[in-house]
Amino acid sequence: MLLTIPSSWSGGVRPGRGAALLSRCHHREARARRRASSQAIPSTQQVVASSLTSLDDSIVVVGGGPAGLATAVALQAVGLPAVVLERQGELSTSGTALGLWTNAWRALDALQAAEPLREQHLLVAEVELCRSNGRRLRSFSLGECEGGPHEFRGVRRSQLLQALADRLAPGTLHLGSPVEAVRATATGASIQLGGGDRQSVHCLAVVGAEGRGSAAGAALGRRAPRYVGQTAIRGIAVYPGGVPCNSIRQIWGRGPRAGMYPISDTELYWFVVFDVRADAPIPPTAEDVRQEALQTVAGWEWGAADVIQRTPEESLVRSRVSDRWDVPLGSRTGAVTLAGDALHPMTPNLGQGGCTALEDAVVLGRLLKEKGLPALLEQPLAGGRRGAALQLISQAFQDYERERARRCLPITVRSFAMGALLQLPLPPVVAARDFFVERLFSPSHFLDHAAYDCQELELLASRLPEYHKIVGVDLSEGMIELAHQRIDKLGLRGRVEAQVGDAASLDFQGLAGVVSVFGLQQIPEPQAVLANWTRALGPRGVMAVCYWGKDVENEGPWKQLMDLTVNTRPQEDWEAGIPGEVLKQVSVAGQRGAVQQGAEVVQDCRPAHTMSWPSVEEFWEHGEEHMAQLKREFMKTYPDPSVPLSHKPYARLLVLRRLAAAL
Repeated sequence: MLLTIPSSWSGGVRPGRGAALLSRCHHREARARRRASSQAIPSTQQVVASSLTSLDDSIVVVGGGPAGLATAVALQAVGLPAVVLERQGELSTSGTALGLWTNAWRALDALQAAEPLREQHLLVAEVELCRSNGRRLRSFSLGECEGGPHEFRGVRRSQLLQALADRLAPGTLHLGSPVEAVRATATGASIQLGGGDRQSVHCLAVVGAEGRGSAAGAALGRRAPRYVGQTAIRGIAVYPGGVPCNSIRQIWGRGPRAGMYPISDTELYWFVVFDVRADAPIPPTAEDVRQEALQTVAGWEWGAADVIQRTPEESLVRSRVSDRWDVPLGSRTGAVTLAGDALHPMTPNLGQGGCTALEDAVVLGRLLKEKGLPALLEQPLAGGRRGAALQLISQAFQDYERERARRCLPITVRSFAMGALLQLPLPPVVAARDFFVERLFSPSHFLDHAAYDCQELELLASRLPEYHKIVGVDLSEGMIELAHQRIDKLGLRGRVEAQVGDAASLDFQGLAGVVSVFGLQQIPEPQAVLANWTRALGPRGVMAVCYWGKDVENEGPWKQLMDLTVNTRPQEDWEAGIPGEVLKQVSVAGQRGAVQQGAEVVQDCRPAHTMSWPSVEEFWEHGEEHMAQLKREFMKTYPDPSVPLSHKPYARLLVLRRLAAAL
């Protein structure tokens, strides 16, 4: 049994968080090795015939973009052999940035690729809806949107690719490997490589993730995406002295639209969308593309022209906007499926193309794991075992495509409708749009489409043997009821349960694991509590506890608060004796001096996570409102409380393992 303790007495039961944190800490060295391997890949690496002759039992992912790399990471995470074939000779540095919303960060957390990206890119928490004439129609915080807490960061596409590539096992990514055709076979799938010899290679299955012109999509009979009549120009403007916009800013004209948001202290992503006939000529040079964008926003306020002027030519990208509305009909067979834009191309109006591609990866890995494919592949696929594997793959691919259609088709339709309505140039429509947004619009459902997680709890349950049970404990009956609703929604009743109880004194024995995240500092007598949790473990059971200790920051806002309250808070060192006294309490003397099931320290470290706030004022709003005097003193420590705020507090992660009885 795995027992989980909520992150706080008022928090929900989140078993997956503790497990993910423990896994990240344990695999730090492995990540470093993967990173070194990935960065060592030469940009001119080519795949030769001999290197692709052993793919018979591998899943081939076609395409080295975000969807393809994420898919390979997810497959390897559940124990499946995956190979990525990328047409280009290097990881792509083209493209600009992707806006990653809450659902994308949850997927990246599941893939253990989120942290380096969070450190590299700004957290943005404010939205502005503006008219091109300089009038602000509405502004709101992401905190006003239901389904939170929400997270948004603009991420450079090249850095997203690198973060995902760092999670791959050495030898996974094959560059300079164009795939010209894909077909399902009776024994798996076959890919035909481009190049001189047009080599045909057999594999177990194929996931086409090479975008809207997917060869795998053609093999499945998918229609080409349809042009919706709009074209987008994107770029990244450079402001060495600091970006002029710290929000997600949408600018609406009479027809055309623009937008911008910061991705770093000195870089501002922007876009312009406008209607263009399908047969209109394409600007031949990057400077012509810039002039087209400038003409679209001529006379606009909000710095629309300035960001275009400040964009290097190599950062300018022009593309036609297209989508496809797919409804899976009937059943399908075969070992070929799709991910990302190849599966569900959508317009960018909701910013969900890249986000749902990351979701695809996690969901596909989970479904293949649930079908039992990793366990089956532990032995050679000889005789009937290969047929059994292909049957599992076919069933998983069918379930995956149906699940993703239920998720992505409504987003695709809504995204198209939003773009079409916002760009209607008719004056009465524009006036009605502006009146509604300014007077009637509520942001509560603005991010409903981003309130999706990749089922961390289900992932945790799928990765533990079925005989393991997961139990969450909370003092609040209301939180336990919410946990039951989540368990039922995920269909995990029987594997997972939640119960009212005092986590400080567990009444369990023989647990395989205990996980507690950011709750220990709120519990009286933490040493005794840790000893109780450790004694509840069975032999070789593991306890992982992460909490805020006494030395959270050496500098930053939390350090300021600690200094301001040094004379008004208890000074006893509640961390004293952790873990030493805990180990003594657990290792008690038995008959004839025998030590009965002591414990050992597996890990004692201080993981840190960068936290960013739109302003010092916004940071304070997360504190207690009645502490008005403390707030005034705190604000005095910052000359300008309106500036963005980032800090990196250190938690403490303690992992203990119960020992077998020493006689």
